Amino acid sequence: QKTKQQPTLLMFSHVSNLDIFCITSSSPIYCKFIGKAILFLLPIFGWAAYVIGTQPISRGNRKKAVHDLHSLQQKFQYYQRSLAISPEGTRSKTGLLAKELKKGPFYLWQDCQHISITPAIVFGAYELWPPHCILPRPGSVVVRYCEPLQITTPGRPESVDGNGHDNDGRNNSNTITSTTTHEAAALREKARTMTHAAMLKEYVNPPKLLSKQ
Repeated sequence: QKTKQQPTLLMFSHVSNLDIFCITSSSPIYCKFIGKAILFLLPIFGWAAYVIGTQPISRGNRKKAVHDLHSLQQKFQYYQRSLAISPEGTRSKTGLLAKELKKGPFYLWQDCQHISITPAIVFGAYELWPPHCILPRPGSVVVRYCEPLQITTPGRPESVDGNGHDNDGRNNSNTITSTTTHEAAALREKARTMTHAAMLKEYVNPPKLLSKQ
């Protein structure tokens, strides 16, 4: 059952064309997905992606892509909705998480003030629909949702100090604190590193899946 909660930026591992459908059916919150515009040209798959609310981004035109992301950010804040994007930028060719995440999604995160990043890892979808297969196979998929990384700014009640402690003195290593504009680049990089680490941690103990051949 979907629940209403504060908007978040859901960042998921991209291993298969099944990913957005798996997350749509399993996520406890409603999300609008961001995907490359060319996907919408695919018969059936593209139409289905449009129906579930995927927002197209033109990756071939950087200026237009930046404009599209800025427009999404404004809608995100106005309608108080959650967005889902793959920080890897493209589908995995091996089924494993990329060695590093793209920087673009974290510019979007920084533009959307006072929201969290929720990492999600998709297991099993790669085996059911790898890049070289035309159609998917039946089987099981598991999506793990990590604890949200809370983003706050100084002066808010839930903000933390430079040592990762909140106003009650409790340690909160999953909290990222926004300070000055001079630290914007470092803050994006910290968010990118923490998101990648949270996702990698889930690969240490992957679920056991039995796909049907």
